[in-house]
Formats: sequence, structure tokens, C-alpha cells
Amino acid sequence: MKQRDMAAIDKVMAVNENYHGPYMPDGVGDRESWRRAVAIYRAAFPDSHVTYEQFVTSSDIVVGRWIATRTSPVNA
Repeated sequence: MKQRDMAAIDKVMAVNENYHGPYMPDGVGDRESWRRAVAIYRAAFPDSHVTYEQFVTSSDIVVGRWIATRTSPVNA
């Protein structure tokens, strides 16, 4: 999501897509859940930067590898 473009979520996630990960309630979420999780993370770490390194696809499954960097507010 270049330049903090939250609309990019709608461009890269299908309407019926589910995200599986630790930031979602019960480990699964949709686009709106992901949008809320990103907003919470950005509020806590406004200087955060995420780089997507790799995507692997198989049938209807996509797995991504990414790196996030940020400064802790305690150390800022």
C-alpha cells in the first residue's frame, strides 16, 4: 500500500477473500477487518514501513512474505 493508500486494500483483496493471521479476531478477517488492523498499527507506529518481498500462489491460496520496520514510540 504505497503512500499509505488504504484504498489499495480494495484493489488487492477480493470481496470474498479472507486474511488469515494473528491480527484478526479468531485468526481470520475480511477487507474491513484488515483495514481496521492496519489503521490500529499505523496509529501505534506512524513511521512504519512494510515491504512485500514475495508472494507464492497455488490455486486459490496466496501466501506472502513481508518485512515491517518501525520506531518504537518509547525510543522515538
